Amino acid sequence: MKTSRTAFTLVELLVVIAIIGILVALLLPAIQAARETARRAQCTNNLKQWGLASQMHHDTYKAFPTGGWNIVFFTARRKSPPAPPFPAAIPPADPNGKPLTLLQQNWGWMYQVMPFIEGSNVWAERSDLLVLQSGPNEANCPSRRGRTLHTFFTATGEMLSDYTGNGGDTNDAGAFNMGLTPYKLTNPTEKRPRWYTGVIVPQDRTWRAGDGSNRWGTPMVALKHILDGTSKTMMLGEKYVPSVQYQGGAYGDNFSWIQGNAWEGVRYANQAPLSDSVQPNPISLTAIGELQCDCDNFGGPHTGGFNVALCDGAVRLVSFDIELPVFQALTNRSDGKSFDLQ
Repeated sequence: MKTSRTAFTLVELLVVIAIIGILVALLLPAIQAARETARRAQCTNNLKQWGLASQMHHDTYKAFPTGGWNIVFFTARRKSPPAPPFPAAIPPADPNGKPLTLLQQNWGWMYQVMPFIEGSNVWAERSDLLVLQSGPNEANCPSRRGRTLHTFFTATGEMLSDYTGNGGDTNDAGAFNMGLTPYKLTNPTEKRPRWYTGVIVPQDRTWRAGDGSNRWGTPMVALKHILDGTSKTMMLGEKYVPSVQYQGGAYGDNFSWIQGNAWEGVRYANQAPLSDSVQPNPISLTAIGELQCDCDNFGGPHTGGFNVALCDGAVRLVSFDIELPVFQALTNRSDGKSFDLQ
């Protein structure tokens, strides 16, 4: 009788273990979904903070932050670059080491709005290396990664970011017949002026069609230029990073959070957004471990879509399946096209 009772107890124990296993299997997806919901909410809040900071930048300077210059000079945020080939029009350095602003600031939009996101200490930090390494917590989407250092320019690494500015509905060469910014000096044979159509406008060294002069700095985008309405125009968004390279090194994710006029800080709607689950094919690495891919899309790590901040401060989830013309209308500030994100 004792043996039977022992056997019965073992059967009961196995049944209980089986039930617990079934419950865990049922609850685990729900727990993971709850965690992802919390991470997505944090990502939404991050973009909300960046959008509000950009609006405060506009309130202060009457323009949105720029996309930075196409060459990053680590000293240029407090000093002017050397003389030729750079024009002398750039103002001299502030003797107190205060960073330059507006068209004179060569670092990207995320750095430019730091004073408006409780980051004045990082903005004013004298050591460029410390700034590269100690970017804001809001720079990363928790669904993808935490603070991540990638070694490219410096041996100690630079912090990566997960959010990028809207440069418009064409590639980084600009678009014909729209916007504010003349075509680049790097395209001197173009027959017609080229223009950016977004909100976070890169500040290339430009060749001004018509007057034949080389200049630094191009017009900045202000609210008066958002002709399609602030609730219909995208300012910022999440960027696509292939999940196989979250540690950094994919093209568009190998420079730091302060980078000016690169895919890290400005992207374009010339192609559809992508989920991070979409991997380059083939996966090809350079000799130093950089992932070669066409990785300049908007996108993100979430299921179903990615977050964007509109010019009115709202944050919306945009589906990965959005039709490209609709997405391009969202990124073009003045094309006059109507669309519905629902």
